[in-house]
Amino acid sequence: MLEKFKYNERTPVINLIGAMEKGRGKFYAGVVRAAFNTDAVIVDNGLASGIERFALRRGVKFIGIAPESEIKFPKINPTQVDPL
Repeated sequence: MLEKFKYNERTPVINLIGAMEKGRGKFYAGVVRAAFNTDAVIVDNGLASGIERFALRRGVKFIGIAPESEIKFPKINPTQVDPL
């Protein structure tokens, strides 16, 4: 898996644990700026904390890890569309 994601060298990691709080835009922007400047990877709980858009905008490597119970897979049904 490390080779697939091209993590062959040592890389700084920023762990955001319990970052579900909304309205922390300036804080998240600062974290992403620090990750961008140090070429770090951000690991988050993957539950839409808001940091995702900042990481995407800067092109920072981002890994979202979520509990299986929180993941909703789309169901394919030709008669009904399952909203995500």
